[in-house]
Amino acid sequence: MLNPNKLLKHFGIFWLVFILLQVMVSITGIRNGLAGANAAIFGNVLQRFLPEVELNAEAVSENGEIKFNFYSREQADQMVREIKKSGKPGMVNVPKYDYGIDPSYHINMALAFLIALFLATPLAWGRRFALAGVGIVLFYLYSFFRMTIRLKYEIGQLDIGLYESNPDSFLSLHKLNNLLTSLGLIFIVIILIWALLVFSKRNIEHMKLVMSDE
Repeated sequence: MLNPNKLLKHFGIFWLVFILLQVMVSITGIRNGLAGANAAIFGNVLQRFLPEVELNAEAVSENGEIKFNFYSREQADQMVREIKKSGKPGMVNVPKYDYGIDPSYHINMALAFLIALFLATPLAWGRRFALAGVGIVLFYLYSFFRMTIRLKYEIGQLDIGLYESNPDSFLSLHKLNNLLTSLGLIFIVIILIWALLVFSKRNIEHMKLVMSDE
Protein backbone atom coordinates (compact mmCIF):
# COMPACT_ATOMS: atom_id res chain seq x y z
CA MET A 1 0.00 0.00 0.00
CA LEU A 2 1.18 3.54 -0.82
CA ASN A 3 2.68 5.31 2.18
CA PRO A 4 1.27 8.90 2.33
CA ASN A 5 4.23 10.16 4.37
CA LYS A 6 6.67 9.00 1.71
CA LEU A 7 4.49 10.57 -0.97
CA LEU A 8 4.54 13.89 0.91
CA LYS A 9 8.32 13.60 1.29
CA HIS A 10 8.90 13.33 -2.47
CA PHE A 11 6.31 16.04 -3.13
CA GLY A 12 8.31 18.25 -0.75
CA ILE A 13 11.55 17.40 -2.57
CA PHE A 14 9.96 18.53 -5.82
CA TRP A 15 8.95 21.94 -4.47
CA LEU A 16 12.24 22.42 -2.59
CA VAL A 17 14.33 21.74 -5.71
CA PHE A 18 12.04 23.78 -7.96
CA ILE A 19 12.04 26.84 -5.68
CA LEU A 20 15.80 26.58 -5.06
CA LEU A 21 16.52 26.48 -8.79
CA GLN A 22 14.18 29.42 -9.43
CA VAL A 23 15.96 31.46 -6.75
CA MET A 24 19.34 30.55 -8.23
CA VAL A 25 18.45 31.64 -11.78
CA SER A 26 17.12 34.94 -10.42
CA ILE A 27 20.66 35.84 -9.32
CA THR A 28 22.06 38.19 -11.95
CA GLY A 29 25.38 36.40 -12.46
CA ILE A 30 23.78 32.96 -12.83
CA ARG A 31 20.96 34.32 -15.02
CA ASN A 32 23.40 36.02 -17.38
CA GLY A 33 25.68 32.98 -17.44
CA LEU A 34 22.75 30.77 -18.45
CA ALA A 35 21.64 33.30 -21.05
CA GLY A 36 25.16 33.37 -22.52
CA ALA A 37 25.36 29.57 -22.66
CA ASN A 38 21.91 29.29 -24.23
CA ALA A 39 22.71 32.03 -26.75
CA ALA A 40 25.80 30.11 -27.85
CA ILE A 41 23.94 26.80 -28.06
CA PHE A 42 20.86 28.11 -29.86
CA GLY A 43 22.87 30.38 -32.16
CA ASN A 44 25.03 27.51 -33.42
CA VAL A 45 22.22 24.98 -33.75
CA LEU A 46 19.60 27.26 -35.31
CA GLN A 47 22.06 28.50 -37.93
CA ARG A 48 22.12 24.93 -39.28
CA PHE A 49 18.31 24.83 -39.41
CA LEU A 50 18.00 28.29 -41.00
CA PRO A 51 20.63 28.30 -43.79
CA GLU A 52 18.88 31.10 -45.73
CA VAL A 53 19.92 33.66 -43.09
CA GLU A 54 23.20 34.58 -41.45
CA LEU A 55 22.36 34.28 -37.78
CA ASN A 56 24.06 34.78 -34.44
CA ALA A 57 22.76 35.05 -30.91
CA GLU A 58 23.93 37.03 -27.91
CA ALA A 59 22.90 37.47 -24.30
CA VAL A 60 21.72 40.89 -23.11
CA SER A 61 23.29 41.40 -19.68
CA GLU A 62 20.75 44.03 -18.57
CA ASN A 63 17.79 41.64 -18.52
CA GLY A 64 19.09 38.17 -19.37
CA GLU A 65 17.33 38.22 -22.74
CA ILE A 66 18.65 36.24 -25.71
CA LYS A 67 18.81 38.35 -28.88
CA PHE A 68 19.01 36.78 -32.34
CA ASN A 69 20.63 38.98 -35.02
CA PHE A 70 20.21 37.97 -38.65
CA TYR A 71 20.09 39.04 -42.28
CA SER A 72 19.12 37.41 -45.57
CA ARG A 73 22.05 35.78 -47.35
CA GLU A 74 20.22 36.12 -50.67
CA GLN A 75 19.81 39.87 -50.15
CA ALA A 76 23.51 40.22 -49.29
CA ASP A 77 24.57 38.17 -52.33
CA GLN A 78 22.28 40.21 -54.59
CA MET A 79 23.80 43.48 -53.36
CA VAL A 80 27.31 42.13 -53.97
CA ARG A 81 26.33 41.13 -57.53
CA GLU A 82 24.85 44.58 -58.17
CA ILE A 83 28.01 46.33 -56.95
CA LYS A 84 30.20 44.11 -59.13
CA LYS A 85 27.91 44.70 -62.11
CA SER A 86 28.09 48.48 -61.68
CA GLY A 87 31.89 48.39 -61.66
CA LYS A 88 31.98 50.96 -58.90
CA PRO A 89 33.31 50.37 -55.38
CA GLY A 90 30.65 50.35 -52.73
CA MET A 91 29.58 49.08 -49.33
CA VAL A 92 27.17 46.19 -48.85
CA ASN A 93 24.56 47.64 -46.50
CA VAL A 94 22.30 44.64 -46.18
CA PRO A 95 19.25 45.19 -43.90
CA LYS A 96 19.81 43.52 -40.54
CA TYR A 97 17.15 42.45 -38.08
CA ASP A 98 16.98 41.20 -34.52
CA TYR A 99 14.51 39.29 -32.40
CA GLY A 100 14.72 38.82 -28.65
CA ILE A 101 13.29 36.18 -26.35
CA ASP A 102 12.97 36.13 -22.58
CA PRO A 103 14.18 32.69 -21.42
CA SER A 104 12.72 33.09 -17.91
CA TYR A 105 9.68 30.90 -18.54
CA HIS A 106 10.27 28.96 -21.74
CA ILE A 107 13.76 27.76 -20.77
CA ASN A 108 14.79 28.53 -17.18
CA MET A 109 11.53 27.76 -15.38
CA ALA A 110 10.84 24.82 -17.68
CA LEU A 111 14.26 23.31 -16.92
CA ALA A 112 13.77 23.88 -13.19
CA PHE A 113 10.44 22.05 -13.39
CA LEU A 114 12.01 19.18 -15.35
CA ILE A 115 14.97 18.77 -12.98
CA ALA A 116 12.74 18.96 -9.89
CA LEU A 117 10.43 16.34 -11.37
CA PHE A 118 13.26 13.87 -11.89
CA LEU A 119 14.98 14.54 -8.56
CA ALA A 120 11.69 14.01 -6.69
CA THR A 121 11.11 10.64 -8.35
CA PRO A 122 11.53 7.77 -5.84
CA LEU A 123 14.54 6.12 -7.48
CA ALA A 124 18.18 5.77 -6.46
CA TRP A 125 19.84 9.20 -6.51
CA GLY A 126 22.34 8.20 -9.17
CA ARG A 127 19.51 7.12 -11.44
CA ARG A 128 17.57 10.32 -10.76
CA PHE A 129 20.52 12.46 -11.90
CA ALA A 130 21.18 10.24 -14.93
CA LEU A 131 17.55 10.40 -16.08
CA ALA A 132 17.48 14.16 -15.46
CA GLY A 133 20.52 14.51 -17.74
CA VAL A 134 18.82 12.56 -20.51
CA GLY A 135 15.64 14.56 -19.94
CA ILE A 136 17.52 17.86 -20.35
CA VAL A 137 18.96 16.66 -23.68
CA LEU A 138 15.47 15.69 -24.93
CA PHE A 139 14.06 19.03 -23.75
CA TYR A 140 16.72 20.93 -25.71
CA LEU A 141 16.00 18.88 -28.83
CA TYR A 142 12.35 19.89 -28.52
CA SER A 143 13.39 23.50 -27.86
CA PHE A 144 15.55 23.58 -31.01
CA PHE A 145 12.50 22.58 -33.07
CA ARG A 146 10.28 25.07 -31.23
CA MET A 147 12.72 27.96 -31.70
CA THR A 148 13.27 27.10 -35.38
CA ILE A 149 9.53 27.43 -36.02
CA ARG A 150 9.36 30.60 -33.93
CA LEU A 151 12.19 32.31 -35.82
CA LYS A 152 10.87 31.16 -39.18
CA TYR A 153 7.52 32.71 -38.31
CA GLU A 154 9.07 35.99 -37.15
CA ILE A 155 11.33 36.22 -40.22
CA GLY A 156 8.35 35.46 -42.44
CA GLN A 157 6.65 38.61 -41.12
CA LEU A 158 9.49 40.85 -42.37
CA ASP A 159 8.55 40.73 -46.07
CA ILE A 160 12.04 39.80 -47.23
CA GLY A 161 10.98 36.78 -49.24
CA LEU A 162 11.82 34.13 -46.63
CA TYR A 163 9.64 31.60 -44.81
CA GLU A 164 6.36 33.06 -46.01
CA SER A 165 3.35 30.81 -45.52
CA ASN A 166 -0.40 30.94 -45.86
CA PRO A 167 -1.84 31.57 -42.35
CA ASP A 168 -5.00 29.69 -43.33
CA SER A 169 -3.22 26.45 -44.22
CA PHE A 170 -3.50 23.51 -41.81
CA LEU A 171 0.17 23.54 -40.76
CA SER A 172 1.00 27.21 -41.29
CA LEU A 173 3.94 28.75 -39.44
CA HIS A 174 1.44 31.02 -37.69
CA LYS A 175 -0.51 28.10 -36.22
CA LEU A 176 2.59 26.07 -35.39
CA ASN A 177 4.20 29.05 -33.69
CA ASN A 178 1.11 29.72 -31.56
CA LEU A 179 0.95 26.05 -30.57
CA LEU A 180 4.64 25.52 -29.81
CA THR A 181 5.11 28.75 -27.86
CA SER A 182 2.25 27.88 -25.52
CA LEU A 183 3.64 27.57 -22.00
CA GLY A 184 1.10 24.85 -21.27
CA LEU A 185 2.38 22.68 -24.12
CA ILE A 186 5.96 23.06 -22.92
CA PHE A 187 5.05 21.62 -19.52
CA ILE A 188 3.02 18.84 -21.14
CA VAL A 189 6.12 17.92 -23.19
CA ILE A 190 8.24 17.90 -20.02
CA ILE A 191 5.80 15.57 -18.25
CA LEU A 192 5.81 13.27 -21.29
CA ILE A 193 9.63 13.24 -21.30
CA TRP A 194 9.62 12.41 -17.58
CA ALA A 195 7.04 9.63 -18.02
CA LEU A 196 8.88 8.17 -21.02
CA LEU A 197 12.14 7.88 -19.08
CA VAL A 198 10.78 6.94 -15.66
CA PHE A 199 8.05 4.38 -16.32
CA SER A 200 10.08 1.37 -17.29
CA LYS A 201 9.29 -2.02 -15.74
CA ARG A 202 12.45 -1.89 -13.64
CA ASN A 203 11.76 1.62 -12.34
CA ILE A 204 8.11 0.89 -11.57
CA GLU A 205 9.04 -2.12 -9.45
CA HIS A 206 11.61 -0.04 -7.57
CA MET A 207 9.17 2.81 -6.96
CA LYS A 208 6.50 0.42 -5.69
CA LEU A 209 8.99 -0.99 -3.19
CA VAL A 210 10.23 2.42 -2.05
CA MET A 211 6.76 3.98 -1.69
CA SER A 212 5.07 1.06 0.07
CA ASP A 213 4.40 0.76 3.80
CA GLU A 214 6.65 -2.26 4.05
